[in-house]
Amino acid sequence: MNTKLVIGGVVAILVLGGIYSMSQPKEAVAPMTTNEEITQTTDAEPIASNTVSTSQQSAPTQVKPVSTKPPTTGSTPITPSPAPFIGTVYYDGSTFIPETITIVQGGTVQFVNLGEREMWIASNNHPDHSRYPVKSPADCLGSSFDECTAISKGSSWSYTFTELGEWRYHNHTRPIDEGKVVVLTKEKYLKFQEIQQ
Repeated sequence: MNTKLVIGGVVAILVLGGIYSMSQPKEAVAPMTTNEEITQTTDAEPIASNTVSTSQQSAPTQVKPVSTKPPTTGSTPITPSPAPFIGTVYYDGSTFIPETITIVQGGTVQFVNLGEREMWIASNNHPDHSRYPVKSPADCLGSSFDECTAISKGSSWSYTFTELGEWRYHNHTRPIDEGKVVVLTKEKYLKFQEIQQ
């Protein structure tokens, strides 16, 4: 008899607990987002992580993967605002993409080697690398716009341009491969952006 009474008490507690649990207000949670549902954009600045936190989100987050391929067009990348500016030039082993990049004064260009050939970015003219006028004690040749070493596929090098003008550069390991960085004032860069859009 005591066993039936204990079992009946346990059942009653479980039923009452379930009713209480169902009567409590629920906290709203955003739906889970899968990788297939994430909009991927390749012409914008990359974001380092492809993970999405779904706790307390009101809408799915767009994740922009780090691009390992150069853009398919030869156009100059445009950023939403002139400062800070970080543009990217890709080297495929024989060509710089884009061949000409236009940036705002004080902007940085990242040169990414995607080719099998080594890349050593250097200011023209070859071999003295002295065309870009900024010098520093760390210069390996004639200018601070000089990578000073060759890097392999998958590596990159960045340079911040402080001088206005058009600055041609080349791959020191293959000098016929050339590109150009155009550095504009903030005002001229904003006008350039308007024309490009």
